Amino acid sequence: MSCRTVVAAADEWLERLAQPSHTLDIALFAFQRVVPTFRMRPGRVISEHLLYFIADGTFEGRVADQPTQLHSGSLFLLPPAIPHTFWIPSPPPVTYSFRFRLRAPNGDDVHFGDRPITLHDAWDAMAILDQMYREYTEAAEHYTHRFRALCVLLSVEVLRKRSQTQHTERRLSPSQRLRILDMVLASGEKLPTPAEMARRVGLSPTYFSRLFTRTFGAPPRTWLKRERVRRGAQLLMETDLSVSEIAQRLGYHDIFLFSRQFKEEMGCGPTAYRKSH
Repeated sequence: MSCRTVVAAADEWLERLAQPSHTLDIALFAFQRVVPTFRMRPGRVISEHLLYFIADGTFEGRVADQPTQLHSGSLFLLPPAIPHTFWIPSPPPVTYSFRFRLRAPNGDDVHFGDRPITLHDAWDAMAILDQMYREYTEAAEHYTHRFRALCVLLSVEVLRKRSQTQHTERRLSPSQRLRILDMVLASGEKLPTPAEMARRVGLSPTYFSRLFTRTFGAPPRTWLKRERVRRGAQLLMETDLSVSEIAQRLGYHDIFLFSRQFKEEMGCGPTAYRKSH
């Protein structure tokens, strides 16, 4: 589908969604921590659109036989009739779940495109979903009109975010970078592992490694190795600890590994570095 065709299809969806002559049917709207016993039939197909927003935690599954990973801040929109399966990790995620369909006056369904949409760092959408949920559950006067207007606003947010995502490679967000750096600074001499950093920002280790590499220019293990060597150099200059004691403080079980990595990064061994500084 060409870029012009995608834009035209998006404009048509927004126009129809805003028309009172088109019926918006809501099969489900929930905000909850998914129950641990939740099970989804493999390859499930439904007749409505399905939207998930992950407020906290992770969600994994397969969509049209392709693996899908959702994390805190992820929004997932699935058009009707596409096979999908999701399973619940531990602890279960907190999600917004929205199942809906839009019907034309003749009864035909109107679809929000024909392919799944996955967006990350879609926190602005969460603010809209929160308003929609309150309108839906409280059912105040004229709530149907406000709810429909919020649906239009949510659709615009999804379309804009998708357009931005298609033109940029995703990286760790500023808040995720800050959480990682705070974790490293607070860790003392024993640095966290890549898996621990991934958990800190609510991402799977594999996906975290990919985003980390794009953000910092090196894989997590390489970056951590450099950080350990940097801390080792600082201890060599500021303390009288032996090379062996510094290696142990930094979590090395092999002094020769520490010395080799130190030389790779600094251009000389620990002893020579101390003498020259």
